[in-house]
Amino acid sequence: MTEQDAEYFKSYDDIVVHKTMLSDSARMLAYKEMIEHNRDLFVDKIVIDVGCGTGILSLFAARCGAKHVYAIEAAEHISNLCREIIDCNNYTDRVTVLSGRVEDVQLPNGILADTLISEWMGFYLLHESMLDSVIAARDRLLQPGGAICPSAATIYACPVSLKQFYRDNFDCWRNFYGFDFSPVCNAVRQSSQLHPEIMLVPKDTLLSDPQPVLSLDLQYVGTEDLRSIMASLDFVVKRNDVMHGFALWFDVAFDAGVEQSTLNTGPLCAPTHWKQTVVLLPSALLVNKDSEVACRIMLQQDTDNTRRYNITVEVPDDSEDESEEDSDNAEDNVDVTGQMDAAQTSLHDLQQLITEAMDKVV
Repeated sequence: MTEQDAEYFKSYDDIVVHKTMLSDSARMLAYKEMIEHNRDLFVDKIVIDVGCGTGILSLFAARCGAKHVYAIEAAEHISNLCREIIDCNNYTDRVTVLSGRVEDVQLPNGILADTLISEWMGFYLLHESMLDSVIAARDRLLQPGGAICPSAATIYACPVSLKQFYRDNFDCWRNFYGFDFSPVCNAVRQSSQLHPEIMLVPKDTLLSDPQPVLSLDLQYVGTEDLRSIMASLDFVVKRNDVMHGFALWFDVAFDAGVEQSTLNTGPLCAPTHWKQTVVLLPSALLVNKDSEVACRIMLQQDTDNTRRYNITVEVPDDSEDESEEDSDNAEDNVDVTGQMDAAQTSLHDLQQLITEAMDKVV
């Protein structure tokens, strides 16, 4: 096990993280109802729960009539706690907790599962790279053609205008009791370029219809497909406004059974602990109704720590366009004339933001 993996699994020994996920009603109901409404995938079936945590999905599957569930968890403390929870609910005869990485564990007697369930998604879908482990479980422990829940996933992007966020986080430094604190504002703005913001994006901040960045079929996707992702997108702006960046979110589809459903983490749906991931541009841009905004979004798995991704957003700007800072004669203008300006976001420090972001879910 690598040092990065050890740190990752240790972070999930924190019960607060699990409480937040269990308290996410949109998340929980999506899985509960999917299992209850697709009993053919679970009744008398061998089920594997990849990254089972406290075991809630395993309990759903067992209560639905699964022949046996193998709950796989690499976080040592949580896997032991999961055994106690399974025992407390009298399911030890039908749920077995396997401690260890899914890449290493084996099912008894070399059996293969009929159905794989997992809640593997991170911020903007791919953060933490747990999908790599789901792919390993599919290839090692699932029968060919076995059901995978969820079975598909899509990342979306949309330009956003975040005037209230800017007022609350940047403009507030301009005056404190008559003193100019703008140097702090500059420092905060520079810091915002080092990592994306995890926030609930109000639906009225969306400037266009969202566009898909990436769509995945979990029956066929391979780990190499996740190393480097690039999408060129064109958005038609719906109103005159100021564009501050791009919001990313995802949905996952449960369509392996007879009743199909979707868990959507976008701003037009019920809030979840994933919220949305916002990449701020170095300089806000004025945009006009019916104009087109082109961008290129790249997500690249970090070579030093594959649990992390680097996100790059490139926006080609017309030489005639005017940034908001240009119109305000601000000192920190970004020269966008005739060049591609990249908002480069590294996720090296994002793990420490998970609990904070979860705590703010409304």
